[in-house]
Amino acid sequence: MEQWTVEHRMFAYDAYVQNGESVTAVQRLFRVHFKLGRRDTVPSRSTILRWIHSLRTTGCIVKKKPPGPNKTVRTAEIIERVRQALILSPGRSARRHA
Repeated sequence: MEQWTVEHRMFAYDAYVQNGESVTAVQRLFRVHFKLGRRDTVPSRSTILRWIHSLRTTGCIVKKKPPGPNKTVRTAEIIERVRQALILSPGRSARRHA
């Protein structure tokens, strides 16, 4: 589960703009607004600044999908296709098949 929701991020951005771009003020207001105890965690300085930078550059406050290839799913059709490829060329290595 994600620790900081969109509501948390938007509150931090609004507080940052209203308080003269003070990260310390944002952390204090964050604790008061969300009724956090003394020892409860608040977003770190780098986290708040990353949210601000993200919103200002992309216009989006939520995290983007991580880069990389899409995950593949094993289906009966794909399994059968691999089986046929192995039957047609048994001398070919698994690495070459991939």
